[in-house]
Amino acid sequence: MADEPAPAIAGVNDKELAAVAGLSPALPNVRTDDPDQFAEAVRLLVERRAQGQWPGESCDDVAVFVLTNYPRQAGKEHGGVPFLDPARQGTPLLGRLFFSNRHASHGQFIQIPTTPNALLEWLDDNGFADCPVVTVYRDAKEMVTRRHGIHSDPESDRIRDQEPMATTEELRDALLQFHVKRVLTPSGGPAGIWDNPSQYIPGPQPERSIQSELELALSFWFRGVVKVECEDSTNIGRIDVRLLKASADGGGLSYWVILELKVIKSYTHTGVGVGDAANVDSIVEGVQQAGSYRANRLAEVGMLEIYDQRRDKSADLTARQPVVDARASYSPPPDIHVWPVFGSARDARRAGHTGA
Repeated sequence: MADEPAPAIAGVNDKELAAVAGLSPALPNVRTDDPDQFAEAVRLLVERRAQGQWPGESCDDVAVFVLTNYPRQAGKEHGGVPFLDPARQGTPLLGRLFFSNRHASHGQFIQIPTTPNALLEWLDDNGFADCPVVTVYRDAKEMVTRRHGIHSDPESDRIRDQEPMATTEELRDALLQFHVKRVLTPSGGPAGIWDNPSQYIPGPQPERSIQSELELALSFWFRGVVKVECEDSTNIGRIDVRLLKASADGGGLSYWVILELKVIKSYTHTGVGVGDAANVDSIVEGVQQAGSYRANRLAEVGMLEIYDQRRDKSADLTARQPVVDARASYSPPPDIHVWPVFGSARDARRAGHTGA
């Protein structure tokens, strides 16, 4: 049974509350740190420009955004010009380097002072090596983020010239990109997934590590369309990740997807072996959570995302009878997807993941 609705609060207009709640998907995730907020803000700015066919832009291909604590000072030292709210004012982006605040909403810009291939060297030579930087490539439809300065690992994201939609196909695409870029191998992955990846020893709480990164990734992907939240308490347990979208009647937000996470593994964090039976039990629990929470919250979709940290991934545990029976007890049954997680890029390549 779904939770009972809370009684009305005296003096509070429910319609106004619903209208305010409906704005929340467009708000930034304030729990993230500055480099993540910065990258999200730049992506939103650039994708809106791309979705409008880059109006008012020059024939240049590249734009650069640098997060600095003192954008005005940085700009003045290089003959900068102030900018404010480029999304609203239509400030051209391409061919320029922006010294910006974390919201990419004000600072100073200069013309890109060197060739695109020498941009990182220029930033290094001029004291910006440790600043987060996002490089935008219009023709390639790609943005490359170095969240912790020019020497940090580059993270590539495609620039979408079509606004994301709240569809299961779009969600699957987002989950695929998250898997490939953040979870498939230890390189660049969230801290806490692995303790000793070469021996397939997981971290103490790999599910929590994946959950926090997934919240950020989905918020980044669906900004303005879907509200992503973690650890939602219900009367029957805690939802790992919930995705909310605007109600069809305009009355605030409604549950779209309940997304539960499970990790199956060969060993515990302390190196004790984990057998198939224990992993099957974990999957069954995930199915029950996804199905029950979907029904409890009247969500459209219940999904179980399984991250497979086992050394030997040959056995399909989702086909075991307890899992089949658990799925069959819900209508509709929760969707299940298994994402392989490898202890090295070499193992991933051997398994056929050529991009690892």
